[in-house]
Amino acid sequence: SPVRSLWEITLDNKGERGLFYVDFSKKFVVVGNIIEVASGANRTAERVEEIQEVKKVDLSAIPLEDSLVMGNPKAAKKVVVFTDPDCPYCGRLHAELKKILQKRDDVVFYLKLYPLPMHKDAPWKAKSIMCNNSIQMLEDNFDKKPIPRTDCDTKAIEKNLKLVEDLGISGTPTLIFPDGTIQVGAFPAERILAFIDNPKQ
Repeated sequence: SPVRSLWEITLDNKGERGLFYVDFSKKFVVVGNIIEVASGANRTAERVEEIQEVKKVDLSAIPLEDSLVMGNPKAAKKVVVFTDPDCPYCGRLHAELKKILQKRDDVVFYLKLYPLPMHKDAPWKAKSIMCNNSIQMLEDNFDKKPIPRTDCDTKAIEKNLKLVEDLGISGTPTLIFPDGTIQVGAFPAERILAFIDNPKQ
């Protein structure tokens, strides 16, 4: 932090970011603003603004093949979703995506399977799902139902792992909205639609 002996702790709560401070002994938590006396600058507010900056990518540069498609592929509003079969938050997000598609036919979700290293069974599950090109298998897995282990020569998962590295994505679920905005988290349907319909400029 700007103050010696204080450490800055940043928080991310479903995409909402904030911060607080903890002292070197880890016995005290400090909540509030750090104001620089000489300049009057609010160093905490500056830092919050910095960490709230939205990362964007060129959505058109992301290959949509090797994706599971939810919704009408001809829909005008495309959203890319990086998801892990064994990520519980991904399962929650998936349920919200289905809610959106029940209401809207102008939105399509392209699911890219990204098995995280911490989930030992996720790689074979992701490959099996892609070998069968089956959203139903993904949903069954989210519902804790067994899915068959399938092998094929698909390179989809390897391509996705290279893609997330290039994009700087390291967690799931991660969504990339039509304007290229990247957001990480299991957002409710209403908030996802807000990102889609009213992107931050």
